[in-house]
Amino acid sequence: KVKKVKKVKKVNKEKKEKKSIINNKKIFFLLPHIFRGLIWFIYKIIYSFPLRTKNIKDWQKINKKYIFVSYLFNMKNSDNKKFSFSTYWGELPKKLKDNRTYTHWIHLYVKDQYLDNPKKASELINKLNKNNNFQKHITLYSFMNIRIIYKIFIDWFLLLKKIKKIQIYKKFPLYEGFDFWLFYKDDWYDSFIGKTAIDNLIYLNLFQEALKLSNKSTVISYLLENQGWEIGMLSVCKSLNIERTIGFSHAASRFWDLRNFYDKNEFNDHKKLRLPMPKILAVNNKFSLEEFLSFGYPKNQIRLVEALRHFYLTKDFILRIKSSKNRKSILVLGDYENNNTKNQISILNNLSSDILKDLNIIYKPHPASSLDIKKFPNLSINLREDPISELLPLTNLVFCGSVTSASLDAFAFGSKVIIYRDPRILNFS
Repeated sequence: KVKKVKKVKKVNKEKKEKKSIINNKKIFFLLPHIFRGLIWFIYKIIYSFPLRTKNIKDWQKINKKYIFVSYLFNMKNSDNKKFSFSTYWGELPKKLKDNRTYTHWIHLYVKDQYLDNPKKASELINKLNKNNNFQKHITLYSFMNIRIIYKIFIDWFLLLKKIKKIQIYKKFPLYEGFDFWLFYKDDWYDSFIGKTAIDNLIYLNLFQEALKLSNKSTVISYLLENQGWEIGMLSVCKSLNIERTIGFSHAASRFWDLRNFYDKNEFNDHKKLRLPMPKILAVNNKFSLEEFLSFGYPKNQIRLVEALRHFYLTKDFILRIKSSKNRKSILVLGDYENNNTKNQISILNNLSSDILKDLNIIYKPHPASSLDIKKFPNLSINLREDPISELLPLTNLVFCGSVTSASLDAFAFGSKVIIYRDPRILNFS
């Protein structure tokens, strides 16, 4: 009884905490953008404090010929002792170490179930640096200091002054009396004075600090998704005359994703204000290569490479393990959006008991997901966080959300794939 009471109290406490977080978020997004920006700035300074390190001076002293910029995310399935394997880079770190090549890694910490707070992230970085002679690891927020905080605030203050002079809403078109500015207003102010503006200014100033002692011979490789921090980093590289930049498009490129494709004039424009781009764009499949070239990407700046993290999809490996599949199992691969995954699993939850009684449901959540599977009482779900390479051999059938690119892994593996399309949202498959 005592154990049950303690369990009930714990559940009630968690519910109260979640409710409090939801209410705080609602209040936050009701505030004007200028207050959101200021609150977010203070929050990021306090939240990231554990990521500060005493090894900054050591980082700045050493010669950094090869720098990799990566995410400190989904690290549970990476090598967390010697970083010989990465969920993003595959066995590239090991191959570089075997070749006795010194590499330096700047990690962008992103909260997930495994590293759910900055303190754990900092401890992992220290662990990776211990007894690792050919690698040096650091987080981008390690470079935060009083001087950087002051610079960020001044940059934000200047943006506040400039944005008042730009009356872009007067130039938005009307269509049969409808004002399109209503669709863009929130994004516009968020990008220039709100939460997103603060994030981008933080990244810009931190990269200036991290790369200031690099030289022209430095090669910077990073995970290309065309996020705001990438544009900021490339701008810093340009200002420091670091020309050898490689953007690795590590995931599948969707033809409709406007983050990947620009107006063709961007590639021909040599003005100072042109959009920053990597010296080399590395894509991991022929389809992406053809797509980028058809949109006008310069042929001499794009390369077809192999994604080492997909090496488990070799024919020999697939043939060796195919016999172990369980025909009465289904592997469910979730999205990073909880609502999408909730709607996806609800489809299974509504199946008849005759179908469900003998069905083994294996659920692999997205690392960023916090969905509580206890909300599906009709399902007996086997929660697994193993690498997808270890889960695909367990079943012939894979049920994917529309957003995750893991569906391509399942296709390549030879599994039968079902992709859930929610009619209430845009099709992201």
